[in-house]
Amino acid sequence: ILKSERRPISLEAIYLRVDQIRNIRPSTLTMLLSMHPRFYKSKENTYGLRVWLPPREKQTLRTPEWLVEESDSIKRLEQSAQRGYDVESIIAVDFNKK
Repeated sequence: ILKSERRPISLEAIYLRVDQIRNIRPSTLTMLLSMHPRFYKSKENTYGLRVWLPPREKQTLRTPEWLVEESDSIKRLEQSAQRGYDVESIIAVDFNKK
């Protein structure tokens, strides 16, 4: 769904599209998007694929807010890495499938 949009979209929009394919509780979808390293939550309160984000050191005040990850999303990514997840490999899946 996110790949076809090519841009982060709201939780509500993602839910409506996923629910057409299969039944899912909103809380389950929120948890999946929040916890999986492939996804990030932007400052615009939308969800996108982490592969779209420019490196943090290249983000400036001119970077659109949909391309800036919120701080809680960054913390969850760091926690995943601390738990032993190979975050780079998980994210790399989307590099080949842009």
